Amino acid sequence: MRTKLTLSIENSVITKAKSLAERRGKSVSQLFSEFIEQNNRIEEKLDALKSSSGIINANLAAEGEQIYGEHLQKKHGQT
Repeated sequence: MRTKLTLSIENSVITKAKSLAERRGKSVSQLFSEFIEQNNRIEEKLDALKSSSGIINANLAAEGEQIYGEHLQKKHGQT
């Protein structure tokens, strides 16, 4: 089910989001949905590891940060 969502975002972020969406041939809504889904999968994996081992492996945490950093680079078009 699709539902409209209103967000309050800085104009500069909106401009970046529209530009990125255009470059990728997607809508801003699609980009937002993909971002949320990707981050949710990362959190679920980390939560599963925390509950099974009781601690977060430092390497896994660093990998999560790297994945998020790569996402930000793609999102903002930085290399």
